[in-house]
Amino acid sequence: DIHSASQYNCVDVKTLSVNHESIKTNLKVYYPASYSIEYNDTLKIKTFLNSPDFFDQEYLSHLSQKGIHQILFLKSGEFSKTTHDRSVLHPEELWHLFKCFSLKIKNHLLTYPQKALAPPYSQLISSLIFGNSAAPLEKEIQERYRKTGVIHLLVVSGSQIALLVGTLLQITRSLGIPSLFRILLISLFNIGFTIATGADPSILRACLMAQIALLQDFWNIPKNIITVLLLSAFGLCLI
Repeated sequence: DIHSASQYNCVDVKTLSVNHESIKTNLKVYYPASYSIEYNDTLKIKTFLNSPDFFDQEYLSHLSQKGIHQILFLKSGEFSKTTHDRSVLHPEELWHLFKCFSLKIKNHLLTYPQKALAPPYSQLISSLIFGNSAAPLEKEIQERYRKTGVIHLLVVSGSQIALLVGTLLQITRSLGIPSLFRILLISLFNIGFTIATGADPSILRACLMAQIALLQDFWNIPKNIITVLLLSAFGLCLI
């Protein structure tokens, strides 16, 4: 039986194959934490759609806004995995490889609080860094955060991006790293973190704003918050 969401990791499934026909979808799949599933793996699933009552309505509404209307929990024996050969890399796969690497780093980092702390504190630390979808808290705990008015702490926003980029900027400057390499390095971390957290509109906006600010710093352009905000809004419209 499924007793707790903390026993599971999750992945977003974008493509389903039904009777050899490929179907585009947007499905969040939870699987036992003891299994290792990486980006671009193929899952063969034999089960029905199911969604235990772990999450409150606000989290389900958040998923709905992202276009995710179904949650699937898998138990041992209900799926098998096929890992594709990653030794041959084509140019069009570079972006997918970067996403795979970002998600793998996130999953690796999530193991540290799980080893160091007992639930629910391990899920809490993970939620503060990567958001509640990365390590779902129990419904009762989420309700406590809502009643105290700090439920926003469990949702990834621009504050995490600002802290990450600001810290890396200070470190790279103190080490004397040349401007071009500094911008490239921080950009990789910025985009990788955005991917790892799911690239919600709020985090995507913060990512774009940080990138624009970094370019302004590189070209010594006077910073104007209105210009940065307008450019990031234009970038979101293009995406």
